[in-house]
Amino acid sequence: MEHWSIAEKGLPNNAEVLIARSSVLMIEGRIEECITTLEKAALLSPKDARVFSDLSWAFIWAHRFPEAIAAADRAIMLTPDQDWPYLYRGISYFTWKGPCPEARAAFNSVDHSYPWYFWTMYTMNVAEGNLDSAFARVAALPDGWDIRKTEVTPAALFEAFLYQHKGDHALARKKYEEAVVLLEKELPAHPDNARYHSALGMALAGAGQKERAIEMGLKATELLPYAKDVGYGICPIYDLAVTYTLIGEFDKAFAQLDFNLGHPGYFTVARLEGDVRFDALRNDPRYAALLKKHALVEKPA
Repeated sequence: MEHWSIAEKGLPNNAEVLIARSSVLMIEGRIEECITTLEKAALLSPKDARVFSDLSWAFIWAHRFPEAIAAADRAIMLTPDQDWPYLYRGISYFTWKGPCPEARAAFNSVDHSYPWYFWTMYTMNVAEGNLDSAFARVAALPDGWDIRKTEVTPAALFEAFLYQHKGDHALARKKYEEAVVLLEKELPAHPDNARYHSALGMALAGAGQKERAIEMGLKATELLPYAKDVGYGICPIYDLAVTYTLIGEFDKAFAQLDFNLGHPGYFTVARLEGDVRFDALRNDPRYAALLKKHALVEKPA
Protein backbone atom coordinates (compact mmCIF):
# COMPACT_ATOMS: atom_id res chain seq x y z
CA MET A 1 0.00 0.00 0.00
CA GLU A 2 2.90 2.32 0.72
CA HIS A 3 4.27 1.88 -2.79
CA TRP A 4 0.89 2.19 -4.46
CA SER A 5 0.34 5.44 -2.56
CA ILE A 6 3.65 6.74 -3.90
CA ALA A 7 2.67 5.71 -7.41
CA GLU A 8 -0.73 7.37 -7.05
CA LYS A 9 0.90 10.68 -6.10
CA GLY A 10 3.11 10.53 -9.17
CA LEU A 11 0.29 9.33 -11.43
CA PRO A 12 -2.83 10.88 -9.86
CA ASN A 13 -5.11 10.12 -12.80
CA ASN A 14 -3.92 6.64 -13.69
CA ALA A 15 -6.69 4.03 -13.58
CA GLU A 16 -4.21 1.13 -13.59
CA VAL A 17 -2.70 2.32 -10.32
CA LEU A 18 -6.14 2.66 -8.75
CA ILE A 19 -7.24 -0.80 -9.89
CA ALA A 20 -4.09 -2.37 -8.47
CA ARG A 21 -4.51 -0.47 -5.20
CA SER A 22 -8.13 -1.58 -4.93
CA SER A 23 -7.09 -5.23 -4.97
CA VAL A 24 -5.00 -4.67 -1.86
CA LEU A 25 -7.86 -2.83 -0.19
CA MET A 26 -10.07 -5.85 -0.85
CA ILE A 27 -7.52 -8.22 0.68
CA GLU A 28 -7.37 -5.99 3.75
CA GLY A 29 -11.16 -5.91 4.09
CA ARG A 30 -11.40 -2.17 3.46
CA ILE A 31 -14.39 -2.66 1.20
CA GLU A 32 -15.83 0.85 1.12
CA GLU A 33 -12.40 2.29 0.35
CA CYS A 34 -12.04 -0.32 -2.37
CA ILE A 35 -15.35 0.79 -3.88
CA THR A 36 -14.41 4.47 -3.74
CA THR A 37 -11.09 3.73 -5.42
CA LEU A 38 -12.72 1.71 -8.20
CA GLU A 39 -15.40 4.35 -8.75
CA LYS A 40 -12.61 6.87 -9.34
CA ALA A 41 -10.94 4.44 -11.76
CA ALA A 42 -14.25 4.03 -13.59
CA LEU A 43 -14.49 7.79 -14.10
CA LEU A 44 -10.96 7.82 -15.51
CA SER A 45 -11.40 4.73 -17.68
CA PRO A 46 -15.13 4.36 -18.44
CA LYS A 47 -14.61 1.81 -21.21
CA ASP A 48 -12.53 -0.62 -19.13
CA ALA A 49 -14.78 -3.59 -18.37
CA ARG A 50 -12.35 -4.86 -15.75
CA VAL A 51 -13.04 -1.81 -13.57
CA PHE A 52 -16.77 -2.46 -13.56
CA SER A 53 -16.29 -6.18 -13.03
CA ASP A 54 -14.08 -5.53 -9.99
CA LEU A 55 -16.54 -2.90 -8.81
CA SER A 56 -19.38 -5.41 -9.02
CA TRP A 57 -17.45 -7.84 -6.85
CA ALA A 58 -16.69 -5.13 -4.29
CA PHE A 59 -20.36 -4.13 -4.15
CA ILE A 60 -21.26 -7.79 -3.53
CA TRP A 61 -18.92 -7.83 -0.55
CA ALA A 62 -20.55 -4.67 0.77
CA HIS A 63 -24.01 -6.27 0.27
CA ARG A 64 -24.95 -3.43 -2.06
CA PHE A 65 -26.59 -5.75 -4.55
CA PRO A 66 -28.49 -3.39 -6.90
CA GLU A 67 -25.24 -1.50 -7.43
CA ALA A 68 -23.35 -4.77 -7.93
CA ILE A 69 -25.82 -5.79 -10.64
CA ALA A 70 -25.59 -2.39 -12.35
CA ALA A 71 -21.79 -2.59 -12.40
CA ALA A 72 -21.90 -6.14 -13.78
CA ASP A 73 -24.33 -5.01 -16.49
CA ARG A 74 -21.94 -2.25 -17.47
CA ALA A 75 -19.11 -4.77 -17.74
CA ILE A 76 -21.32 -7.08 -19.81
CA MET A 77 -22.16 -4.21 -22.16
CA LEU A 78 -18.44 -3.51 -22.66
CA THR A 79 -17.32 -7.16 -22.98
CA PRO A 80 -20.31 -9.44 -23.68
CA ASP A 81 -18.05 -12.44 -24.34
CA GLN A 82 -16.38 -12.48 -20.90
CA ASP A 83 -17.56 -14.90 -18.19
CA TRP A 84 -16.88 -12.97 -15.00
CA PRO A 85 -19.41 -10.16 -15.42
CA TYR A 86 -22.18 -12.74 -15.88
CA LEU A 87 -20.90 -14.66 -12.86
CA TYR A 88 -20.94 -11.51 -10.75
CA ARG A 89 -24.44 -10.67 -11.95
CA GLY A 90 -25.65 -14.15 -11.00
CA ILE A 91 -23.79 -14.20 -7.69
CA SER A 92 -25.30 -10.80 -6.85
CA TYR A 93 -28.83 -12.07 -7.36
CA PHE A 94 -28.23 -15.42 -5.67
CA THR A 95 -26.50 -13.90 -2.64
CA TRP A 96 -29.28 -11.32 -2.38
CA LYS A 97 -32.41 -13.32 -3.19
CA GLY A 98 -31.39 -16.98 -3.31
CA PRO A 99 -32.16 -19.21 -6.32
CA CYS A 100 -34.11 -16.84 -8.57
CA PRO A 101 -34.65 -16.65 -12.36
CA GLU A 102 -32.27 -13.70 -12.72
CA ALA A 103 -29.43 -15.66 -11.11
CA ARG A 104 -30.08 -18.69 -13.29
CA ALA A 105 -30.18 -16.62 -16.50
CA ALA A 106 -26.87 -14.95 -15.65
CA PHE A 107 -25.16 -18.23 -14.79
CA ASN A 108 -26.44 -19.84 -17.98
CA SER A 109 -24.67 -17.12 -19.97
CA VAL A 110 -21.32 -18.41 -18.68
CA ASP A 111 -19.29 -20.85 -20.77
CA HIS A 112 -20.58 -24.22 -19.58
CA SER A 113 -17.08 -25.71 -19.60
CA TYR A 114 -15.82 -23.03 -17.23
CA PRO A 115 -15.24 -24.47 -13.72
CA TRP A 116 -17.18 -21.69 -12.02
CA TYR A 117 -20.25 -22.60 -14.09
CA PHE A 118 -20.36 -25.97 -12.36
CA TRP A 119 -20.13 -24.42 -8.90
CA THR A 120 -22.79 -21.78 -9.49
CA MET A 121 -25.28 -24.16 -11.08
CA TYR A 122 -24.64 -26.92 -8.54
CA THR A 123 -25.25 -24.39 -5.76
CA MET A 124 -28.45 -23.25 -7.52
CA ASN A 125 -29.69 -26.83 -7.94
CA VAL A 126 -29.11 -27.65 -4.29
CA ALA A 127 -30.79 -24.48 -3.07
CA GLU A 128 -33.78 -25.22 -5.32
CA GLY A 129 -34.02 -28.76 -3.99
CA ASN A 130 -33.29 -30.15 -7.46
CA LEU A 131 -31.03 -32.94 -6.25
CA ASP A 132 -31.22 -35.00 -9.44
CA SER A 133 -29.63 -32.15 -11.40
CA ALA A 134 -27.06 -31.62 -8.63
CA PHE A 135 -26.07 -35.30 -8.72
CA ALA A 136 -25.84 -35.19 -12.53
CA ARG A 137 -23.54 -32.16 -12.44
CA VAL A 138 -21.28 -33.84 -9.90
CA ALA A 139 -21.14 -37.02 -11.97
CA ALA A 140 -19.97 -34.97 -14.97
CA LEU A 141 -17.06 -33.30 -13.16
CA PRO A 142 -13.80 -33.64 -15.14
CA ASP A 143 -11.67 -36.34 -13.49
CA GLY A 144 -14.07 -36.35 -10.53
CA TRP A 145 -12.83 -33.08 -8.99
CA ASP A 146 -13.97 -29.49 -8.68
CA ILE A 147 -10.76 -27.45 -8.49
CA ARG A 148 -11.02 -23.68 -8.25
CA LYS A 149 -9.02 -20.97 -6.51
CA THR A 150 -11.44 -20.93 -3.57
CA GLU A 151 -12.14 -24.65 -3.15
CA VAL A 152 -10.94 -28.14 -3.98
CA THR A 153 -13.62 -30.82 -3.70
CA PRO A 154 -13.74 -34.42 -4.95
CA ALA A 155 -17.04 -35.59 -6.40
CA ALA A 156 -17.42 -38.07 -3.54
CA LEU A 157 -17.63 -35.22 -1.02
CA PHE A 158 -20.37 -33.46 -2.99
CA GLU A 159 -22.24 -36.76 -3.16
CA ALA A 160 -21.82 -37.27 0.59
CA PHE A 161 -23.46 -33.90 1.30
CA LEU A 162 -26.34 -34.71 -1.03
CA TYR A 163 -26.95 -38.22 0.32
CA GLN A 164 -26.90 -36.89 3.86
CA HIS A 165 -29.51 -34.30 2.92
CA LYS A 166 -31.65 -37.10 1.43
CA GLY A 167 -31.41 -39.00 4.70
CA ASP A 168 -29.37 -41.90 3.29
CA HIS A 169 -26.79 -41.77 6.08
CA ALA A 170 -25.16 -45.11 5.26
CA LEU A 171 -24.39 -44.10 1.69
CA ALA A 172 -23.36 -40.63 2.84
CA ARG A 173 -20.88 -42.16 5.28
CA LYS A 174 -19.45 -44.34 2.50
CA LYS A 175 -18.96 -41.29 0.29
CA TYR A 176 -17.36 -39.29 3.11
CA GLU A 177 -14.89 -42.16 3.60
CA GLU A 178 -14.15 -42.26 -0.14
CA ALA A 179 -13.48 -38.52 -0.06
CA VAL A 180 -11.11 -38.94 2.89
CA VAL A 181 -9.05 -41.49 0.96
CA LEU A 182 -8.87 -39.23 -2.11
CA LEU A 183 -7.91 -36.12 -0.13
CA GLU A 184 -5.39 -37.92 2.07
CA LYS A 185 -3.70 -39.10 -1.11
CA GLU A 186 -3.50 -35.55 -2.49
CA LEU A 187 -2.57 -33.73 0.70
CA PRO A 188 1.20 -34.54 0.67
CA ALA A 189 1.48 -32.79 -2.69
CA HIS A 190 -0.23 -29.67 -1.27
CA PRO A 191 1.11 -29.34 2.30
CA ASP A 192 0.58 -25.57 2.49
CA ASN A 193 -2.69 -25.36 0.57
CA ALA A 194 -5.65 -24.46 2.78
CA ARG A 195 -8.17 -25.80 0.27
CA TYR A 196 -7.07 -29.43 0.62
CA HIS A 197 -6.95 -29.23 4.42
CA SER A 198 -10.38 -27.61 4.54
CA ALA A 199 -11.98 -30.21 2.30
CA LEU A 200 -10.31 -33.03 4.23
CA GLY A 201 -11.64 -31.57 7.47
CA MET A 202 -15.21 -31.74 6.17
CA ALA A 203 -14.73 -35.25 4.80
CA LEU A 204 -13.24 -36.49 8.08
CA ALA A 205 -16.11 -34.91 10.00
CA GLY A 206 -18.65 -36.79 7.91
CA ALA A 207 -16.64 -39.98 8.32
CA GLY A 208 -16.81 -39.64 12.10
CA GLN A 209 -13.14 -38.76 12.69
CA LYS A 210 -13.87 -35.82 14.95
CA GLU A 211 -10.46 -34.86 16.33
CA ARG A 212 -8.59 -34.99 13.03
CA ALA A 213 -11.46 -33.18 11.30
CA ILE A 214 -11.06 -30.25 13.67
CA GLU A 215 -7.28 -30.39 13.27
CA MET A 216 -7.54 -30.13 9.48
CA GLY A 217 -10.21 -27.43 9.57
CA LEU A 218 -8.21 -25.27 11.96
CA LYS A 219 -5.03 -25.88 9.98
CA ALA A 220 -6.77 -24.47 6.89
CA THR A 221 -7.62 -21.26 8.74
CA GLU A 222 -3.98 -20.98 9.83
CA LEU A 223 -2.64 -21.52 6.32
CA LEU A 224 -4.99 -18.87 4.91
CA PRO A 225 -5.81 -16.56 7.83
CA TYR A 226 -8.71 -14.17 7.50
CA ALA A 227 -6.68 -11.45 9.22
CA LYS A 228 -4.17 -11.50 6.34
CA ASP A 229 -6.49 -12.11 3.40
CA VAL A 230 -10.16 -11.24 3.79
CA GLY A 231 -10.92 -12.19 0.19
CA TYR A 232 -9.93 -15.83 0.41
CA GLY A 233 -9.53 -16.29 4.14
CA ILE A 234 -13.27 -16.30 4.65
CA CYS A 235 -13.61 -19.62 2.78
CA PRO A 236 -11.79 -21.86 5.31
CA ILE A 237 -13.77 -20.43 8.22
CA TYR A 238 -17.02 -21.07 6.38
CA ASP A 239 -15.87 -24.63 5.74
CA LEU A 240 -14.92 -24.91 9.39
CA ALA A 241 -18.55 -24.12 10.24
CA VAL A 242 -19.52 -27.11 8.06
CA THR A 243 -17.01 -29.30 9.86
CA TYR A 244 -18.32 -28.27 13.29
CA THR A 245 -21.89 -28.90 12.12
CA LEU A 246 -21.08 -32.38 10.83
CA ILE A 247 -19.43 -33.43 14.11
CA GLY A 248 -22.22 -31.97 16.24
CA GLU A 249 -20.23 -29.06 17.70
CA PHE A 250 -23.13 -26.67 17.22
CA ASP A 251 -21.88 -23.93 19.57
CA LYS A 252 -18.74 -23.56 17.49
CA ALA A 253 -20.65 -23.87 14.20
CA PHE A 254 -22.96 -21.00 15.15
CA ALA A 255 -20.00 -18.90 16.26
CA GLN A 256 -18.29 -19.42 12.91
CA LEU A 257 -21.45 -18.63 10.95
CA ASP A 258 -22.12 -15.54 13.03
CA PHE A 259 -18.63 -14.32 12.22
CA ASN A 260 -19.03 -14.93 8.49
CA LEU A 261 -22.46 -13.38 8.23
CA GLY A 262 -21.36 -10.38 10.29
CA HIS A 263 -18.42 -9.51 8.06
CA PRO A 264 -18.19 -8.42 4.41
CA GLY A 265 -18.43 -11.24 1.89
CA TYR A 266 -20.70 -13.23 -0.34
CA PHE A 267 -22.05 -15.38 2.52
CA THR A 268 -25.52 -14.19 3.42
CA VAL A 269 -28.63 -15.70 4.98
CA ALA A 270 -29.89 -16.45 1.46
CA ARG A 271 -26.84 -18.64 0.87
CA LEU A 272 -27.07 -20.21 4.30
CA GLU A 273 -30.69 -21.21 3.78
CA GLY A 274 -29.83 -22.95 0.52
CA ASP A 275 -26.82 -24.86 1.89
CA VAL A 276 -27.85 -28.40 2.86
CA ARG A 277 -24.63 -28.93 4.80
CA PHE A 278 -26.23 -26.98 7.64
CA ASP A 279 -29.42 -29.05 7.82
CA ALA A 280 -28.61 -30.22 11.36
CA LEU A 281 -28.71 -26.64 12.66
CA ARG A 282 -32.11 -25.62 11.35
CA ASN A 283 -34.24 -26.86 14.26
CA ASP A 284 -32.01 -25.18 16.82
CA PRO A 285 -33.56 -21.89 18.06
CA ARG A 286 -30.24 -20.20 17.42
CA TYR A 287 -30.65 -20.78 13.69
CA ALA A 288 -33.77 -18.63 13.41
CA ALA A 289 -32.11 -16.02 15.62
CA LEU A 290 -29.07 -16.01 13.31
CA LEU A 291 -31.25 -15.47 10.25
CA LYS A 292 -33.06 -12.62 11.96
CA LYS A 293 -29.86 -10.99 13.18
CA HIS A 294 -28.23 -11.02 9.75
CA ALA A 295 -31.27 -10.48 7.52
CA LEU A 296 -30.41 -8.20 4.63
CA VAL A 297 -32.04 -4.80 4.96
CA GLU A 298 -33.33 -3.27 1.77
CA LYS A 299 -32.04 0.27 1.38
CA PRO A 300 -34.54 2.85 0.07
CA ALA A 301 -34.05 3.80 -3.56
